[in-house]
Order: sequence, then C-alpha cells, then structure tokens
Amino acid sequence: MHEVGNWSNTVLVLHNLSGWDITVDRSSHLNDLSHILASNGKVRVSGSSVTLPAYSSVVFDL
Repeated sequence: MHEVGNWSNTVLVLHNLSGWDITVDRSSHLNDLSHILASNGKVRVSGSSVTLPAYSSVVFDL
C-alpha cells in the first residue's frame, strides 16, 4: 500500500529484468489491471495476461 497524507491506495509493481518480452497471467483475485500509473515500456494488458517488454516496469493502481 502506498500512502501520502490522507490518501492511500494499493499498487502492483511488475519488473521484467530479462532481455526478452515476458507474459504473465494475473491472479484471479486481482480485479481490473487497466489503470496504469506508470511504465517505462509498451506494456500490453489483454484479458488476464500482462506482457512486458525487455527491461521494463509497470505500476498498476489496484
């Protein structure tokens, strides 16, 4: 959980430290992953999977 003053939210941070694209399936208990707070690559969300390019990161607001 990230807290700033009276504001707090839960975030999910994913890092791809490899030299190739990776695709991961999200857990069924995670709701919508469509709200990206920050990323440093072209992250793709499709259904229950998230694809990160090589050496990229993404922060989702849960």
